[in-house]
Amino acid sequence: MHISYLDMGDRGKNSAVRYICSILTILIFWQGIGSLLYFIPIIYVVVDNNPDTYVDLTTGRLVGIDPLIDYIFLNLTLVCFFIGVYVAMRCIHQRSIKTLITPEDKINWKKFFIGFGVYGILVILSSVADYLAAPETYRISFDAAKFFVGLPVILILTPIQTTAEELFFRGYILQGFGRKIKNTVILSVISGFIFMVPHLLNPEVFKSRSMGGFETISGVAYYFLVGFIFSVVTIKTNSLEVAMGAHMVNNLIGALLVGFSDSVFQTNTVFYTTRFEPVFNLVAMIITSIVFYFVIACLIKTPTLEDV
Repeated sequence: MHISYLDMGDRGKNSAVRYICSILTILIFWQGIGSLLYFIPIIYVVVDNNPDTYVDLTTGRLVGIDPLIDYIFLNLTLVCFFIGVYVAMRCIHQRSIKTLITPEDKINWKKFFIGFGVYGILVILSSVADYLAAPETYRISFDAAKFFVGLPVILILTPIQTTAEELFFRGYILQGFGRKIKNTVILSVISGFIFMVPHLLNPEVFKSRSMGGFETISGVAYYFLVGFIFSVVTIKTNSLEVAMGAHMVNNLIGALLVGFSDSVFQTNTVFYTTRFEPVFNLVAMIITSIVFYFVIACLIKTPTLEDV
């Protein structure tokens, strides 16, 4: 007998007070301890007496230091986020963090790699379409020394970063609200909106705002749609593995394969583009989401569960 993923929210202890304490705990680790860690490089660029190193107050980005250092400290905030989610689940809700991933006895790695592979192909195809739209904005930026120094760091920190976000924005949010709401669309809207909010501070959104109203809406809607489709797929497949794989490959491609000037994470990638078109990105994301959903629905069957 299969157990519903959303019903896993009833495991452990789930009073309103515990949810409040859990959210506060997660925020303390993520925005409290994590922000304190990020202040280390900020303090460094402030006191080093080097006019070439400073904090861009518009984007919050550190300028003039090794991008890998900025990448590490930004991701350490997400490591703290992961720890916060773990502590909240184990100590406050008193249930295993695995219950945020699957109702089954074991994590299904086949689902993870299906999500990783399918979404990875779609993101690469989207990047190819973007290149064909404006090839002059792309260049090869591969620097072997920088790339291979950063590679192990990216391969360690990016999975932690994306897993932390999926555990909270999909797992915890969907299961928490899913205790009272069973409608896939409503739950996915809630998760998409909550996922969108912290991403409004990303440099990409600030760049969108400087380009016009429609571009701003497109930039914001992009993040909402990412959270929405990952939520729909999570409920459809009755587990989190597909969304975890998709989110991970998306960020790995951005950190290793194709970078752009307004990305929140600046790393040495194989290709680099100065092109940033929020409307194009949103349209591409809409197409990617639709194709991703139907391919996953064909590849992963949940016959004992009601179709969404």
